[in-house]
Amino acid sequence: MLLAPCTMMGDQVVVLDKEHDWKGFIIFDCIRNSIKLEKANLGSKAWATIPRKTIKHQQGVRDISVHFSDTRFAPEHYIYSDEDCIPISGKTLI
Repeated sequence: MLLAPCTMMGDQVVVLDKEHDWKGFIIFDCIRNSIKLEKANLGSKAWATIPRKTIKHQQGVRDISVHFSDTRFAPEHYIYSDEDCIPISGKTLI
């Protein structure tokens, strides 16, 4: 698998978290500033960390299904996470 030469997301997402009340995110790539993200109590799952800054394209799409690691993530899914796994459910579990 080839990862991006820079991060997909960094600590500036903390600002977006406050605006959107996010609980965490899953990135199928690399992140940076993982300690700042952890201190902000924002859960994160990523392949790795890398020190290179994000190249911002100001683009994004929301409310679509995405696939990675042979798994489909859909807007109607509830996603939970701990240190070992990421269970997905069609209904709220907590």
